[in-house]
Parts: sequence; C-alpha cells; structure tokens
Amino acid sequence: MNITAEELRRRLAAGERDFAGIIVREGEILDGINLRNVNLRGASFHSVSLVGADLSHALLSGAYLSEAVLDGADLHRADLHGTGFWKASLRNCNLCGAQLNGADLGVTNCCGANLSEADLRGARMDNTRLKGANLSHADLRGAEDVYLEGAILHETIMPDGSIQSS
Repeated sequence: MNITAEELRRRLAAGERDFAGIIVREGEILDGINLRNVNLRGASFHSVSLVGADLSHALLSGAYLSEAVLDGADLHRADLHGTGFWKASLRNCNLCGAQLNGADLGVTNCCGANLSEADLRGARMDNTRLKGANLSHADLRGAEDVYLEGAILHETIMPDGSIQSS
C-alpha cells in the first residue's frame, strides 16, 4: 500500500500502530516523526527523510530504507534484522542495542552513530563509514567487509569472534 507522509501522520494520530508492508512515497519528509514501538516490518522508506525521527523499539525487520536520511534518529532497541540501508545516512543515530543482524549497511554513512551493544552478526558493511561510531560491546561476528578505521571499540566482538578494544 502506497502512503504519503501526511496520510501516515494522520493514521498515527488516530492511534494506528501496524504499518507492516507500507510503501512511503519516495521523497516524502517524515522528519521528527514518532514511530516508537510501531510495526513497520517489510515497509519501504526508499529516499525518505526521517531526520530526528523516533523509531526506538520499532519493528523494522526486512524493511527497505535505501538512500533514506535518518541523521540523528533514535533507533535504539529497534528490530532491524535483514533491513536494507544501502546508501542511507545514519549519521549521529542512536542504534544502541539494535538488532541489525543480516542488515545491508553497504555504502551507508554511520559516522558518529551509537552502535554500542548492537547485534551486527552477518551484516553486510562494504564501504560503510564508521568514523566516530561507538561500537562498544557490539557483536560483528560474521559481518562482511567491515572497515573500522576511526570507530570506537571496547570489548567489541570482531567478525572473526575475537574481542577488541581501541
């Protein structure tokens, strides 16, 4: 089901919380929207602006957020396993404790993001920018093409299962 930013905001205000499989129109602006605890499994937010949005505890498994802008968004404890973030911007996002196992973070900007305690097992991370990102206690086992230059590591589980600190 295709939906505009205006329609999504209206339905949220009416108390709706299940938006599994929705497709938000490309180019829509949802900056600052509160999607905390909302079911967005399999939803598509391709090229949508979600700057400063609250997506904490949201269910976004299998969602499609390629080329979306989520700078400063709160995604802590969100279920993001298998989510596609290809070429997205997640600068300064709070992803603390997020489930990102199997996610596609290829060519994504995660500079300054808080990924502490995040589950990144099996994530695809080719050309992911992590400068200044906090990966303390994160689990990267099996993650592909991880380049950690400039990232903060403290008891981080590396792709090979070893534990590393900066």
